Amino acid sequence: MMKMKISALCSFILLTSAAAIDAAPIVPQDGLWRGDATGGSVEDCNPMMENMLQNNGAFTQKGETRRIEWGGKFDPNSMNIFNEEGAPMAWESTGENSYKGKIFDGSSCANADTSSCTRVGATVTMQLISPTKIEGTTLVELGTLMGDTEAMAALKQMGMADCKVNVTYDVQRVGD
Repeated sequence: MMKMKISALCSFILLTSAAAIDAAPIVPQDGLWRGDATGGSVEDCNPMMENMLQNNGAFTQKGETRRIEWGGKFDPNSMNIFNEEGAPMAWESTGENSYKGKIFDGSSCANADTSSCTRVGATVTMQLISPTKIEGTTLVELGTLMGDTEAMAALKQMGMADCKVNVTYDVQRVGD
């Protein structure tokens, strides 16, 4: 009986230790990182849009390489160097090693505080898979991006007001 209790206790300790290790945050390595598009899809878009994106390599584009100093933790703000100049971002944690963010149309922001922005340019997700790899998606909804403008009226005429473009990407550490 005592042997069974000790065995059960040892099993419990091993299981809870493994769960604690799995739940621990992953720490990305400092160094050179490159983001590459790995695929994509379109929804409710004019077929010409999908052809254009396929033909210009938007779903397979190789990105720039940048040096990232993570400061000992996974923080997507460390990757803002990959964003276009003047494109404010706001991130929220969706798990231990994952985030969801919004890239705002900078012209819709009254100041540097993203709470004043009115138009989302894209929704981004990223998850740190290992110390050297991040996987993510970027979703652009053309109707949301355009807001209530003449450009939106043109999109409606072309049947693209509900067009969504989703791009998957990997960001990998490629060197010191």
